[in-house]
Amino acid sequence: AITNGVLRDSLAFDGLIVTDALTMGAIVSRFGPGESPVRAFLAGSDILLMPSDLRAAQEAMLGAVGSGRISVERLDRSVRRVLQLKFDAGLFNQRTVELDSVPGVVGQRAFQDIADDLAQRALVLVQRGPLDAFRVARGRAAVITYAEETNLGVGGVLVDELRTAGDTVGTFRLYPSSGTMSYDSARVLIRTYPRVIFAVSVRPIAWRGHVALPDSLARLILWADTTRAMVLASFGSPYLLHQLPGFRSTYLLAWSDAFATERAVATALALGAPITGRLPVTLSPEHPRGFGIDVAERRP
Repeated sequence: AITNGVLRDSLAFDGLIVTDALTMGAIVSRFGPGESPVRAFLAGSDILLMPSDLRAAQEAMLGAVGSGRISVERLDRSVRRVLQLKFDAGLFNQRTVELDSVPGVVGQRAFQDIADDLAQRALVLVQRGPLDAFRVARGRAAVITYAEETNLGVGGVLVDELRTAGDTVGTFRLYPSSGTMSYDSARVLIRTYPRVIFAVSVRPIAWRGHVALPDSLARLILWADTTRAMVLASFGSPYLLHQLPGFRSTYLLAWSDAFATERAVATALALGAPITGRLPVTLSPEHPRGFGIDVAERRP
């Protein structure tokens, strides 16, 4: 209903729609490995990504077309979109590209500028807190980063940009496996700086079964909330407030930990860029879909 009713009808989108991985446990357990891709296709998807059982998915799709549940016309529309995309990309003339040339294309300044603009406009301020203290003057700040052990670079661009803007920054990295000694070290660092920024990347991980802050990190954030001027910047899940009862500080949503989003947060905090984004989801009755605190551009 969302794909056809919103994307196709309301937004008049006629491009290619690709599912997320159809191996998702909740979908497979409810609908089965064959029915899941059929329903995704009927909902408006064109490419069915990573079915949990390829043979079952193929047989179910063939059966749905054979029975008329999926019309040939509907199938043709998806096939045409796939072929059109390949044609537009020149794949009928040259089927392969030199992988070494990819950074030279997607890394062009013009494309980076587009990414930076999108990331800046996507920032959503949910709670203002002491945001103005960060925007008005440069100072000393501890940046506490959190992400999976495989995501070693999170926060790096943010820290570099803050330092370039004139902040003195101390850093500490936490992981899901971090223990008591690591959290004690983070507290020591926080005590030595008047400001603290938590750069947190909590993302869905396949087969984990939950998307949440570690309890130890939630306790650290709530402790810092009462002792320092603080910004909590989420570079992943927007739902962190559910684990932070009584949280009063700045809560800023950046949605992902891409370089562009880290630059956007640094630009908003250190260079006074405007914040104008709106929530695409409901976080709570106080923060419904469409909510967002506007912050005007701070001029020198």
